[in-house]
Amino acid sequence: MIMAFLLIMVVDGKPLDSTFHFRNAYNCNSYAWMLETGAISPVDKRRVMKQKNLSAYCIPVKVSQKTTTFYD
Repeated sequence: MIMAFLLIMVVDGKPLDSTFHFRNAYNCNSYAWMLETGAISPVDKRRVMKQKNLSAYCIPVKVSQKTTTFYD
């Protein structure tokens, strides 16, 4: 078991059933910020469109390294 960070996405008040795990809190929070703001990248602050009714955040979880897919 290792500690990882799970990206939680909430759309219209309902959490999505997706499981995106990251080994690094910085990467997880970067994706959460880009999803919430509609930013193209962490460096380029332009927005494609404003996000409405979307919230994203990361929580620490314990996962098996052998059976978990990581996205960083």
